[in-house]
Amino acid sequence: MLGKVLLALCLMHLFGADSAKDCDSLGTLVYEDLGCTAVTKEGSHCPVRYDCDDFSRKNDSCLFRGKTYALNQQIEKVLTYSSCDVGCFCENSLGHTKFTCAVLDCPEWLGVPLKPGCYRKFKVDECCSVGMVCPSEDKKFAECRINGDKFVEGEKFFPKGTCLKCVCDNEWTEKLEAPSCRRFMCNSQIKYADELHDRCAPCYFKASGEPLCCPDTWLCPTSSDEITKVNDGAVEDPDLTCSFGTKTLKLGEGFKRKIRVFGTDRNVQCECRIPPLLTCNEV
Repeated sequence: MLGKVLLALCLMHLFGADSAKDCDSLGTLVYEDLGCTAVTKEGSHCPVRYDCDDFSRKNDSCLFRGKTYALNQQIEKVLTYSSCDVGCFCENSLGHTKFTCAVLDCPEWLGVPLKPGCYRKFKVDECCSVGMVCPSEDKKFAECRINGDKFVEGEKFFPKGTCLKCVCDNEWTEKLEAPSCRRFMCNSQIKYADELHDRCAPCYFKASGEPLCCPDTWLCPTSSDEITKVNDGAVEDPDLTCSFGTKTLKLGEGFKRKIRVFGTDRNVQCECRIPPLLTCNEV
């Protein structure tokens, strides 16, 4: 199973910039992150739905990207470390299974000082910096250019309009692909196990036209949600429905809600767009 997961991640890294970026505006990355299988339809460029493993919790195991982990079993570091989750293991807490991870102490987070004229060096598959680079006339360092911006060896950057993390290195080819770039990993099954179990909806606070990468938060059902048709252009399909709590919604159905996040009111609209989950956007 691990081999299959690693192969899938490698394919995502290699082809993500070309085959996935056009669908990121629909919120497909969260399904990749969950290890779901895309289901396509003739004439549709993007998946019309995803087949996902059961989101329900079990008393003796946890699920992460299609693999079941027994109690006290750790997730392989290579699968989580780039997104700063490490030492994650399955545990039963108050009758519910979930992953618990170690707290990282990266030098850049702790304010560890740099030598004058130096900067921190990163690797695309690492969370924390891996050292520092001190430019000198005696050694030539890699430079990477994209869309008029210049980055230097070891510097990380996030190309606009993509769900990619990149690090400038000697293998840079001016293309947004492996090994210099990789797709974001949200690790939703680590951070939002309760929300997934309750069939909540990923919610994004993005400007129009920006890709929907990792969810900013998740919205769970409330008694005040009024389910209506929010997208008149959606064509109903009996094979395409979304789950939200105990409710089943057709394509184009959803609701609007005002939420308060970090002291700010935000208006969001949730819609059954790509099953099995709703997709919520700020409006």
